[in-house]
Amino acid sequence: MPDRPLQSRLQDLVADGRTWAELGIVTAVQADDAVGYLLVVELPDGRAVEARLVALSCGGSGAGVWVPVSVGAEVVILYPRGDRHAAVALPGPTSSPAKPPTGWANDKVEVVHEGGIEVRTAEGADVQRVVLEEILADLQTALTEVQVGLAGLGIPTTQLSALILKLPTEYRSAALQTE
Repeated sequence: MPDRPLQSRLQDLVADGRTWAELGIVTAVQADDAVGYLLVVELPDGRAVEARLVALSCGGSGAGVWVPVSVGAEVVILYPRGDRHAAVALPGPTSSPAKPPTGWANDKVEVVHEGGIEVRTAEGADVQRVVLEEILADLQTALTEVQVGLAGLGIPTTQLSALILKLPTEYRSAALQTE
C-alpha cells in the first residue's frame, strides 16, 4: 500500500466510523456547480451546516426523481463516518407543517407539488403538455355538437367522427406520454 500523507493517517485514527443523524430546518438553497444544490440547514442547537441534497437518483447524470426543497422545510441530516463536512440532507419527514396530502391513505403513490410535475424519459427531453382525462368527456360532447352542426350544413365530417370515437379509449391510454 502506498505511503499516505500524515494528515490522512491522523484523520483515520480519529474518525468516527458511525453515521450520525439529526433534524434541521433549511434556511437557504444554493446552486452549486459540482453537486447541483447545497442546502444550508439550521440545527436545533442553532449551528448551521451545508449539506448535499439526497434525491432518488437512478443511474447516470440527470436520471432519477428530483423533488424541490424549500426554505423552511424540515430535513434529516446524515453525517457519514461522523464527518460534518460530508453531510447529506434527506428531505421530507412528515411533521405539523409538512403533513401528507389530504385524503392520502398510505395505500398508493401520489405525486403532489404546487409547482407542477414534469415526466421525462431522458435528460433534456422536451416536455409537452398533456390533456387531463377529465376534459376528454367534455371535448367529446363539444365535438359531437360541432359534428351535428356541420352535418346540418351538409359538410362531411369523417375525420371528426374518427376522432370522437377515439377519445374515450386511445387518448386516455396515452395521457402520460409527455414527450
